[in-house]
Amino acid sequence: MSDAIVTNGTTLRVGDGATPEVFTAVAEVVDISQPGAEVTEVEVTHLTSTAKEFKAGLRDFGEGTLTINVIDGNALQEQLEDDAAAGTIRNYRIVYPNGVDGVAFAAFVKGFKRAQIAIDQPLKAEVTLRATGAVTRL
Repeated sequence: MSDAIVTNGTTLRVGDGATPEVFTAVAEVVDISQPGAEVTEVEVTHLTSTAKEFKAGLRDFGEGTLTINVIDGNALQEQLEDDAAAGTIRNYRIVYPNGVDGVAFAAFVKGFKRAQIAIDQPLKAEVTLRATGAVTRL
């Protein structure tokens, strides 16, 4: 039998910055693309090298995105939109359905874009989070 994680029930939670920090789930998240690591290549080739030489540089965890169903008047969704304008860095957690595993990272909202309005479709928004620092496993 497979031990694969089924992602229904996964939440994106936003920290309030208090001590201890309290994390609240963003309402009606449709999908999440998690930030992922990419290592910078640093060329260290020298005059006696027999081929190009490289070392690993700093990791860049890039961006994550989420799609949400927009809820008029939802305070946390409005905070995400306001954070895009302010450049506020907050702590985020993506928590898998078991409530324990997931990832944690600091990020700012790089983009908050309301999606196309269409017949028989909910109003959605795409939120882009730019990780700053490392992404860690919970």
